[in-house]
Amino acid sequence: YPVTYLVTEEIPPKAIGLSVTAEAGSLPDPESLVDQIVDHTEVTVTYAEIPELTVLGSNDVVLLLTDEFGNSSQVKAIVDVIPAKNGPNFSGLDELHIQVGSTISYKSGVSAVDAEDGELTFQVDPGNVDNKKIGTYTAYYTATDSDGHTLTVPRTIVIQDKAEAAVEKYAADVIK
Repeated sequence: YPVTYLVTEEIPPKAIGLSVTAEAGSLPDPESLVDQIVDHTEVTVTYAEIPELTVLGSNDVVLLLTDEFGNSSQVKAIVDVIPAKNGPNFSGLDELHIQVGSTISYKSGVSAVDAEDGELTFQVDPGNVDNKKIGTYTAYYTATDSDGHTLTVPRTIVIQDKAEAAVEKYAADVIK
């Protein structure tokens, strides 16, 4: 009598997510973000969701590992985004300290430039900054050059009480 065997496997693949560096706006090959894939079959690595890697700094990405039997698992990797060589760059985005209740001049002292285009216009997303509440916040600065390279840079905004702001201003004046 002929016997047919149906071979199945229900164990999802495993891997270790890596930490890599990439230029703003570039998307690394998903296979370059994992190491030590463990499975008995070929495994494909894709992005669970295509990330927009335009924000400078550490960005978490989720990768989907799928084996030949359709078993899948997810692994996290980190992409440290740096400015693109041929893209926009910001200057003047040091931490900004503001006295509680004061108006915030987000663009004062900040510029965005591109080697090809020169000075660029840029947008500021103040996020959840509340100038009436003491705390540390993040605003996001975004510039795009004529080639379509986009860069978003986070900036720390510190809202502090009047006494603390006065001491910092005095210290800064003394250092000058």
